[in-house]
Amino acid sequence: MIAIFRNFLHVTKRFKTASVLNILGLSAALVVFTICAIQTYYNLTFNKSLKNADKLYQLSIFQDTNYGRWSDFDMYYKYSEIIRINQPQFNSTNMVRVLNSSASRVKYKKDGESVSTKISITNVEPQFLDIIGLDILQGNGHSALADINKVIISEKTAKRLFGDKNPIGELISISMPITLEIEDGVSSSREDIVMPISAVYKDFPTNTSFDNGIFTRLVPDRFERFSSSGGSIQMDGNFKTYYLLDNNLTINDLDSILSDKKLLDLIYLNAPRIEDIKDQAGEGKLEVLKKGLTLTPLHNIHISNPETVPQKAKSWSGILALIVIGIATLSIAYINFMNFITAMAPIRIRSINIQKILGARRILLRTAIFFRNSAIYIHLICHSFICYLLYKYQQYYRAFHCQLVTKR
Repeated sequence: MIAIFRNFLHVTKRFKTASVLNILGLSAALVVFTICAIQTYYNLTFNKSLKNADKLYQLSIFQDTNYGRWSDFDMYYKYSEIIRINQPQFNSTNMVRVLNSSASRVKYKKDGESVSTKISITNVEPQFLDIIGLDILQGNGHSALADINKVIISEKTAKRLFGDKNPIGELISISMPITLEIEDGVSSSREDIVMPISAVYKDFPTNTSFDNGIFTRLVPDRFERFSSSGGSIQMDGNFKTYYLLDNNLTINDLDSILSDKKLLDLIYLNAPRIEDIKDQAGEGKLEVLKKGLTLTPLHNIHISNPETVPQKAKSWSGILALIVIGIATLSIAYINFMNFITAMAPIRIRSINIQKILGARRILLRTAIFFRNSAIYIHLICHSFICYLLYKYQQYYRAFHCQLVTKR
């Protein structure tokens, strides 16, 4: 073994340029390929970690006009309630409304002092746990969402706010909207509501449609109000509506419901503005030709409809480009590797013949040849070490990024 190692060092010293290029070239190529593969896997497994991932859809409204199609993935709670009341296929067992406030003010006690920060607040209906799911680590998630003034907090958020202390039972104050009906219509304001932490859930992976932070029971009147005089108000964005497809149904089975004219007439929609229509192309006065509902699969919504998750949006062209870059880089590196190996072959054959003349045993020569190509093994070790560093860096980067987002 010592002789083989010495032989390897001799070959490496003799062919310094080839050895260095072999090791560095293959290592760099594999690192690039690994980064591309990790990012591609991240993109292609979007929302796959969710419960019932392959059967989850987001409900949206569309209007076809002479300028193209206008789609809205956010809608009034009132609209989704009309759908639920008039269509038994859309009920509380397979339909859930969600409203997210990406940076709400939260106050809590730390070392006896009041601290204020910004955290993502997601308001959900109780069936969210059964349809989309939260991996509860501590406490009772169902009892938390049964009460309008209790919260479920993510594992990292709990760690950030309370350190190693058990967060269950701790009180936090959340700035929540209040909508009221007045003589002239409707009015809105905000107030701090003190809520106890009733459960802790495991953080969602970053490649999901949902933010990590705080989950609480959705109270529609806090965010939306329609007055008897016709006025309306809506705070903190629109509601997203998710649908769980029954095992015995397909999307085609729901076409008649999604295009039901009587149902759509109950959902009063104003004609969209031309500037709001994506890739608009037309002329003359805008006319609405058709309107309806659509269900978009959640597992690739970041590609098919990137406007729904703008910070996580991707495109097929970008994903294919990553795959091509990774494969091309690796292929070029291996071609170069084989060229260097082939170029050194005559000198290696001469070395083997000399060793045969000097009486080297056949098994020793075969072992030497095997280990002489150890550039492959060295570059694999280097690659594994670099990939490990990349993985650790990725973890620290995401943790640091989450802290920056929540502190804003």
